[in-house]
Amino acid sequence: MKAILRLGLSLLFLFPTLLIAQAPTPAPTPVPTPGAGGAATARTKGEEPLVTQFATAFHGELAPQARRYTRGVTVAWTIFFLTLFAVSCALYLTGFLEAWSLLVNIVGPLLVGAMFVVEYLVRHRVLPDLERAGLLSGIRAFSRHMAAPQSQSPR
Repeated sequence: MKAILRLGLSLLFLFPTLLIAQAPTPAPTPVPTPGAGGAATARTKGEEPLVTQFATAFHGELAPQARRYTRGVTVAWTIFFLTLFAVSCALYLTGFLEAWSLLVNIVGPLLVGAMFVVEYLVRHRVLPDLERAGLLSGIRAFSRHMAAPQSQSPR
């Protein structure tokens, strides 16, 4: 069983590397890649982390403290989703299908909700002077950001 788990985890981490090695290299774009590295860190110099882009779309230019905070939040979400992904794959590959199903259908969404709540509470403590807005305003800003041509998206 340990050998199967090791093989599964090795393939889990090796497979994306093999895909990347065989894929043609795309030209740099102003949008972070949807993968973990692209979301948490900028691929090319001058790119903004994903949460920083969303915050800039909503608030306009951000103070240096807010920029640091949004970079940290992007890294935190990336680590969160990578961990959730790794646990999900490990449960599935080792045959614990009941536990895997519980994770992806009930526990995972609850953890995502809890992460939003924790981030919200931390944000209010770390950035007390940041302009507050409702959920609907945030959704509108996100929609505008996603609909805008990338060359015109706020930086």
